[in-house]
Amino acid sequence: MSIARRLAFCALLAVALAAPAKGAEWATKFTLWNQANEGRALGSDNSAYLAWWESYLLQGYLRMYSATGDPLWLDRFCVHADTMLAVARDVPDSGAYWPGYRDGFLGWGTNRYDPAHQYQEYMVHDGMACLPLARFSRMVLHDSLLRQRYGTKAVRYVDFIETNVVAKWYANWNAARGTGEDLSSFGGWQNLPFNQSLVFGELLLVLGRVSPSFFVLRPSSLSSLPDSMARMFKSSLLYNPDRDAYTWRYQEPKSYWEDISHADLDLSFALEAHADGIAFSDTDLVRFAGTLERVMWNRSVADPQFARYVNGSGVVDSTGNLEAWLQLGDSRAQAYWLVATAAEVLCNSTPPQLLNAGQALVVATLAEMQPRFPDNVDPHVAVEESVATVPTWGLSPKPNPFTERVSISYLLPLRTSVTLRIYDSSGRLVRTLVEQQQDPGPHQSEWRGEDSDGNLLPSGTYMAILTSGPRRLSRRLTLLR
Repeated sequence: MSIARRLAFCALLAVALAAPAKGAEWATKFTLWNQANEGRALGSDNSAYLAWWESYLLQGYLRMYSATGDPLWLDRFCVHADTMLAVARDVPDSGAYWPGYRDGFLGWGTNRYDPAHQYQEYMVHDGMACLPLARFSRMVLHDSLLRQRYGTKAVRYVDFIETNVVAKWYANWNAARGTGEDLSSFGGWQNLPFNQSLVFGELLLVLGRVSPSFFVLRPSSLSSLPDSMARMFKSSLLYNPDRDAYTWRYQEPKSYWEDISHADLDLSFALEAHADGIAFSDTDLVRFAGTLERVMWNRSVADPQFARYVNGSGVVDSTGNLEAWLQLGDSRAQAYWLVATAAEVLCNSTPPQLLNAGQALVVATLAEMQPRFPDNVDPHVAVEESVATVPTWGLSPKPNPFTERVSISYLLPLRTSVTLRIYDSSGRLVRTLVEQQQDPGPHQSEWRGEDSDGNLLPSGTYMAILTSGPRRLSRRLTLLR
């Protein structure tokens, strides 16, 4: 190991050990994993590696920043993100490829999945690679202190995604080349497996909250796409009232069930849509948690494992990414304890350095989430008794619609840096209500339908957005004059 890498690793380890006590052990594990694996996909232009390795590493960095508050993790994030952009190209330097890829849009591709080993580009890879960049930009541009340090990079990342990745797929939106999964045979997102289209839909949702002009400058068919995806996915869910749980297919109308790891991408989209008030309710999140708890779980509290498929079939498969399943713990604590205990069992038998990227992301997410779960709850008891008394995030405006003022109540499960801002329907920031550190518990703010200069705003639809690190909740507000 070079002297520079040793110094960087020591700094990261010091950050991990300085994390809050409840998250320090997980933070240390992720730091050890990162020290051994950080360069594994760094500099690669293979979209498969960027999607299924580098994107998890980047999301882990965001989680670790949220857990520790140290910008060193964001510095590492920028090193990797800048490298991704540096290796992006229009077409590969060598090898066969479809002539249509010479379109002027920079990006990444792979020959890994093509039967003839030709270079291809995939919506799911673009979504996976770019989603952490969009999340980083959303976090930075909504935080005045982070904006001073990383604002230029955040704007650059968003510009790259909009002018290359989103623009490329929109230019091919009405293609009818087939029903394949690569761009050369693209025939619409409806033909793709759920995980492949939904991760791109989630990218659009996040971009819509990063760049005020994003949906204003795009045709309505693109701005309404996440809503369409959310409705299609929700309509495909099969509800089991006996278990209060959802099951669903990998792709309609294919007969096989969604697997636990790809389902994590589906859930991530549903969580983002729910935060935006689109399609999915609190009840839906509880039912998704029910899929894990009452359909897939093997009922062991000492060594919880999960079926491969969301209908409970298939061999045990707890080796993939379970980050979104873990986040369901904010809606139902049992889901948190199940994944956390499974991760603990795994880490007791596997050195952190040997975890795969999805497992490492779960570890980083635990470093961020664990402090908001109570010390006096035994995970095994919580699992057995379905204890769900952990305080959760919440955002509730009343009355809504309103004529003169709206009271915006919100709940914080831990002390954190909070912003509460109001945006108009074009995405323009009109008022910042809160921007400070706040203690856990209930809070309330009032908005009188005014902009930052005290001018009364016209009737219309507005958006209240509560942010804390990578965490965000939003609710639509209707002002009637």
